[in-house]
Amino acid sequence: MKNALLLAALLLATAAAPTPSDIESAAPPTAWAAIAPDDMVVFDTPRGAFIMQLAPQFAPAHVAAIKALVRRGAFGGGAVVRVQDNYVVQWAIPETKVVPAAPLPPEFERPLAGLTFTPIPGPDAYADAGGFIDGFPVAVDKSAKTVWLQHCYGMVGVGRGNAPDSGDGGELYAVIGHAPRHLDRNIAVIGRVIEGIEHLSSLPRGSGRGFCSRGRRSRRRGRGRGRGRRVQHGLFGRRPPRPPQPGPPHARLAPRARRRRRPRKAARRGHQHDGLDRDPLRPRRPARGRWWSSAKTRARPRCARPCAPASAPT
Repeated sequence: MKNALLLAALLLATAAAPTPSDIESAAPPTAWAAIAPDDMVVFDTPRGAFIMQLAPQFAPAHVAAIKALVRRGAFGGGAVVRVQDNYVVQWAIPETKVVPAAPLPPEFERPLAGLTFTPIPGPDAYADAGGFIDGFPVAVDKSAKTVWLQHCYGMVGVGRGNAPDSGDGGELYAVIGHAPRHLDRNIAVIGRVIEGIEHLSSLPRGSGRGFCSRGRRSRRRGRGRGRGRRVQHGLFGRRPPRPPQPGPPHARLAPRARRRRRPRKAARRGHQHDGLDRDPLRPRRPARGRWWSSAKTRARPRCARPCAPASAPT
């Protein structure tokens, strides 16, 4: 019996897992959901078009603002302003088409009532439970009975400033890397990319201020931390070895052994040498001789300038 169970387990382990194409072809017609044409936005780019599906049930005010911008052609002539590897692609409308509008409410979450939640097994590190609502990945707070859209791959959010109501829908971003779940309930998520995400994820990565690039050195310095480290592709790494120095071998001298320093000897008797009368520009070590002689008895220290005896009137 044990051998049969072991053989069955091995057969299950070695069986090929279904591919996404297999799952798609085997899905029944009831597994597909129709998308309203009014909730789809098509962006034409030089690399190809991508389609975004809006989620008005989660952020109705932001979705209405985005639809108004699309209808008046505000996104025409826009540009991609940020491409960060393993994070997001961000695009915005031209500055000449920005129109002052009323601030939008921070639609970061909504009540769970009135929605059909399909949970998935397993814990969620950022919520009480995770699952799907109308095909969108969501997270749930059971105590507050609220729900919000997760920052999963392909999800689209609205860029904003420090104020929670500073987003106007004219600057959007799509997740092209790991799920930045720390952004949940901090930024309004308004939909997802359902087609053409490869045209965004294949864009050249940004460089310059705000991005880590090869050869740049970190400026973060603090007490006891030593010198800055070199940043390469966003990872702190060791400095590359120095190239060989030109010249014959005898020109590269070995570092001189560090000479042991002995403490200064106190001033001789009859002198008041408090250090205040020493010239600050004069080096502490005299230019000639040593602080001690080769004899057993040490030489008396020299004063920076002649000092008057202690008994002399000042």
